[in-house]
Amino acid sequence: MPDVLSDLEEIKQCFYEAGNQYGASVNIQVHVTYPGFQIAEQHAAFRLFQKAAHKIGLATQQIEEKGGSDANILNEAGITTILLAAGYEAPHRPDERIKAAELEQLAELIFALVTCSRGISIPASFQK
Repeated sequence: MPDVLSDLEEIKQCFYEAGNQYGASVNIQVHVTYPGFQIAEQHAAFRLFQKAAHKIGLATQQIEEKGGSDANILNEAGITTILLAAGYEAPHRPDERIKAAELEQLAELIFALVTCSRGISIPASFQK
């Protein structure tokens, strides 16, 4: 989140400078709609994800995503959620698209998650 806040301060400064340049007043209010989250590699859900990905030959890595999704909200509520994406191109634009092979690979991953989870109990907490 520090990177996001740093970027935000830079953007705010640009607005203030533009306001000064054109004699306009600038009032900026910031609201965090999608709080960030991080899931520890030791967490059972992450280990299950790694096992399933390995089963179908996918490499895994933790990344920082600055976008917003239901996973942000669920993790904030205390429900550990791993975000699975399907390789969208140009998301949220008129030319948004996805290759059929990406959807097929996501379906394989979901199936692997189900089969790898047999006999595994992942503790869930529904309170923050």
